[in-house]
Amino acid sequence: MKRRRATVVWLLGLIAGFLAAAPPGAAADSTPPYTKTSDQTTRATGLGPNRDQYCDVLYDLYVPNSASPSSPVPAILTTNGFGGSKDDQASEADLFARNGYLVLSYSGLGFGGSSCAIEIDSPEWDGRAASHMVDLIAARDDVIKDGPNDPRVGTWGGSYGGGFQFALASVDFRIDAM
Repeated sequence: MKRRRATVVWLLGLIAGFLAAAPPGAAADSTPPYTKTSDQTTRATGLGPNRDQYCDVLYDLYVPNSASPSSPVPAILTTNGFGGSKDDQASEADLFARNGYLVLSYSGLGFGGSSCAIEIDSPEWDGRAASHMVDLIAARDDVIKDGPNDPRVGTWGGSYGGGFQFALASVDFRIDAM
């Protein structure tokens, strides 16, 4: 019993230490330093083996308040794991946006409101659809460009969201980091 009580006291002390180490006002400040635009839809065209198909893709956009044409920021493109949606990436998107990255988080084809069949990271479908999402990022004037229509963009994701990165990189030279 004494050992159990000592363990509980030790754990409570550890928790109190973490709480005391939190920056002042961190919990109280609930206004994020970015703007989130939710549930946007775009039509990705030129998909499939004959490039004659399209899919409607649902996405969220996180733009740091510091981003502007005179102060552009790098971007991150992310999608969900198998069976998920763009909403599964919200905590990572929040973290990236808080650290100065524009984030475009989309539901992979066949998931979370995006149309088309699931193709398991096919370059002809998933790669080209993700390339369309890079086009959306490239069209923004608040994203750093490495050249014309070439945004500074990295990718992020796990499971299916990790595999899309290879499908994308196989069809789009603009990806800077995976």
